Amino acid sequence: MLPEHAPFSLPQRQALESLIIGFSPAQRFWLGGFLSAGAGAVGALPTGAAAAAPAASTPLTVLYGTESGNSEKLADLSAKKAKQAGFRAVVKNMADIAPADLAKMTNLLVIVSTWGEGDPPETAVAFHKALMSESPPLSGLRYSVCALGDTSYVNFCQTGKDVDARLESLGAERIFPRQDCDLDYEDLHAAWLDSALKAFGPTAVSAPAAGDGGAEAGAFAGSFGGFAAPVAHDRKNPFQGELLERVLLNGKGTAKETWHYEISLEGSGLSYQPGDALGVVPANAPDVVESLLKAAKLKGTESVETAGGVSKPLAEALRADFDITALS
Repeated sequence: MLPEHAPFSLPQRQALESLIIGFSPAQRFWLGGFLSAGAGAVGALPTGAAAAAPAASTPLTVLYGTESGNSEKLADLSAKKAKQAGFRAVVKNMADIAPADLAKMTNLLVIVSTWGEGDPPETAVAFHKALMSESPPLSGLRYSVCALGDTSYVNFCQTGKDVDARLESLGAERIFPRQDCDLDYEDLHAAWLDSALKAFGPTAVSAPAAGDGGAEAGAFAGSFGGFAAPVAHDRKNPFQGELLERVLLNGKGTAKETWHYEISLEGSGLSYQPGDALGVVPANAPDVVESLLKAAKLKGTESVETAGGVSKPLAEALRADFDITALS
């Protein structure tokens, strides 16, 4: 795998790694020689691997509480984006700090999920309890909260709401309104992060940080003109894998059902190892969509706007973009 200090942007590193992982040793050796021979044709590299970025000046703590890992993932992403914007960002787990530690901070982003019927996630239980009972003065703290939740539960994003209100009551300054996110949180988080970072004020950096792209990364672009970047598969662009096997693992007579599934990843470019997480993106059944359209006396061809501002026919949106089976 390419190291983080390699002179490529993150998308470029991911594209290269996706290609290289499928190469044989002989193919890698040939490619190395080819690139070495053609290095002069794409422009000389600077004397350093990458130009040094100006020193970051504004401290920022990204604090997260998580149960399934989503908040931690967003915290890491937030810190990376903040560093690119010139912040001296660090990531902290709620399990590792006490409310009194907040008094030592000046700028804080909180990303926390809600578990079950309004409870804090496991890693945040002790911190949440202490924050609600202790009263450290936080008049020198500026903050914003991104809350993750599920609208199918009554106490939607309750932990984030608790933390947001408590920080304000202890004297902290909310520099940007709390963002409450449902299961499709990526776009809302990105918009919140961008606005919150701007609200903290101007920073010291006006150039990209080392390893995040720049002229030196662009110098390599011509060498890969013959390769098509692999398609990235995520929640917005899921890979449609074939179900190879479905086996019930429980014996007869038990009410519990545990299933073993095998899904083909052929053609996806994905490679899973034990312990990796697999995201499964469900779609509503066609007959359920048809019944809903019939009940509402709609054709399904009407154009509607979905998350992210994408317009599509109503029937398609009901199938793939909306939860139409949960009670509200």
